Amino acid sequence: MASSADGLVEVFAGGQLGRVNGIAKNLLKLNDVNHSTFVELFSPVSDDGVAHLLDSPTGHAVLKTVAGREIEAFVKIVYEHSRVLQVLLVDDAEPVFSSLINLPAVLDQKSILCSADVHLQAGKPFAMVAIQLKNYGFWSEMVGFSEAEALFEDISAVLLKQASKISALMGYLANEQFVLLLDNISAELDVHAKLAALIEPFGPLNYTKSAVRVEFVITYCMAPEDGQSGRQLLNNVLISNRLHANGHANFFMRYDASMIERKRSQLLISEALFYAIDNEQLFLHYQPKFDLKQRKICSCEVLLRWQHPSLGFVSPAVFIPIAEQEGQIVELGYWVLQRACMAISNWSKQGVQLDKVAINISGKQLAQDDFIPRVETLLAGFDIDTSLLEFELTETWLIENLEQSIEKLSRLKKAGVSIAIDDFGTGYSSLSYLSKLPIDVIKIDRSLITDIAQNLNTQSMVANITRMAHDMSMQVVVEGVETLEQLKMLEQLNCDVIQGFLIAKPQSEQSFIHFVGIAGAGLASLMEGQ
Repeated sequence: MASSADGLVEVFAGGQLGRVNGIAKNLLKLNDVNHSTFVELFSPVSDDGVAHLLDSPTGHAVLKTVAGREIEAFVKIVYEHSRVLQVLLVDDAEPVFSSLINLPAVLDQKSILCSADVHLQAGKPFAMVAIQLKNYGFWSEMVGFSEAEALFEDISAVLLKQASKISALMGYLANEQFVLLLDNISAELDVHAKLAALIEPFGPLNYTKSAVRVEFVITYCMAPEDGQSGRQLLNNVLISNRLHANGHANFFMRYDASMIERKRSQLLISEALFYAIDNEQLFLHYQPKFDLKQRKICSCEVLLRWQHPSLGFVSPAVFIPIAEQEGQIVELGYWVLQRACMAISNWSKQGVQLDKVAINISGKQLAQDDFIPRVETLLAGFDIDTSLLEFELTETWLIENLEQSIEKLSRLKKAGVSIAIDDFGTGYSSLSYLSKLPIDVIKIDRSLITDIAQNLNTQSMVANITRMAHDMSMQVVVEGVETLEQLKMLEQLNCDVIQGFLIAKPQSEQSFIHFVGIAGAGLASLMEGQ
């Protein structure tokens, strides 16, 4: 809500107000909404009007504020116990200013856009700059609302004074966000120099009016390269500002159209992922693993795949990091586990014998309070030997959450599930840490064995890892094996299991079952170098 360009108000079923973002506070002239109800803010409005907004997923109503101004309210987001409404002024001729920004030289949005369009028509180069004051809400909680208001007023006045010094037009939008129009520039370095001068008074040694640190998110567009109209330039610089909201403070970041496009693509993928399970777009592939000592296919890794009707096949290298970041990975993980258990049950009925089936578990999934009960309930629904299951987890998450990891992994071990460390060699890679965890398997990352056939240092490293892992009763699996030379070297180094394109690519369940049945003779010949 804080980063949205819309005025947003959360309303609970009984009409009690929840969160209200800065833009909505400016629109509705709110200072303190604690213990207020939606009805108290508008007159006249009936309980039926509120009920309509809360009952319909597409609710819409025109309401009046206590001050007599008309607003439109739309249902934006539906939660289980509340709804987020977008609020708009019906008559937006009056600029939306905070009560604090009454400085006569501060322009409104329309004036900034008009000036930008005039410069564009005259062919004058200029920059459009967005400046967001970071963590204003945190200030309010730390120093109190009244002091934060006074501090914001002073910061605004200092910014205006500095803007005048660098010959910039300054406007105030809402939600502690300013916009500057910088002209009389001959190069992009001029923009950097002027912005450095703009915020120079807010250095920690210069600005001492409060205990809080004054920090800004600053992004800019160069005209006409980054926009053909004032509106387009403003939209682009505001989007860029929101995308950099969690980045380093007081850096000057230029609008990047390719980054915006990537972000839009990520948002599209993120939204589509929420419906991928219900729309039956997901499926599993299985990559065989080869036991170097038994010389047979002993196990496999379960891999998630996604075919979207309009996006096509989406690479897991693209959608898995997005799912991790946005949270969909939790439910995706349970779906994979359920389908893998179904496959194991079917294989047992068909007489397919495997030692292990490896399933990737996200750190976010493991971190859920109900992870163990959900896994136990899910496994109880299948007539399978839990010792067939091997959960692969990344080393970094386990080490960063060591105590929590020990407790949960110990419970999984008691249930018969094996635990593997995935991508070993890309994180801490510390066997002293791993010795504290109930680990059964170390899976060496492909990046560590690329040159193993020729590099003595790589051979020594893998040999030491293998020896120490075996001393701790751990098995060593190596992924990414693509050449016969790598295979033979890993066998000499006493590694246990390998997987990679040399053995087989990930494949459908039907192909995998067929491969398990016919692979023995061919792989045995491969081991002999025939």
